[in-house]
Amino acid sequence: MGLLAFVRAALIPGELADTKSTELRTYTDGSLWVRPVPGATAAPAARTPVASQALVASQVLKAAPGTVFGITVQLGTAASGADTMATGTYYVLLLDAAAAPSSPATVAPKAVLVVDHTLGTRDLVSVGDEVGGLAMASGGVVVLSTTGPTTYTAAGAYMLCNGSVL
Repeated sequence: MGLLAFVRAALIPGELADTKSTELRTYTDGSLWVRPVPGATAAPAARTPVASQALVASQVLKAAPGTVFGITVQLGTAASGADTMATGTYYVLLLDAAAAPSSPATVAPKAVLVVDHTLGTRDLVSVGDEVGGLAMASGGVVVLSTTGPTTYTAAGAYMLCNGSVL
């Protein structure tokens, strides 16, 4: 592999020596200029938004392999404004799974959000990778746990969850 192809592979994964989608120039001082060729790359695939319509204990974002780009979770306040979620520490776990596991379970989350909740308040937390997303081999599921980060004990239906997947 020539230096130019090596540099291209290092800077643009999956674009090894594809001169149709990128333009590379090297200068006498050794610097490198890289830019996409306008109109040469395909438009990104459309992401699918996912949202819970009521308070849930878990939310399946995608029940098949794919990519999760971000999640936002609201805890503690129902649409009615009532908060019955007890004061304590809770764990929002993003799992690589097609469905929520049975509780209790040992899990290997892709992301963990720790929330110190106080009765009567609303907590809003989020995590995401808007550029490349988080690859999921089985699917993407968000669960609310009273234990964590590698154990799951269902906390109950206290969250509203939004996300985007591909």
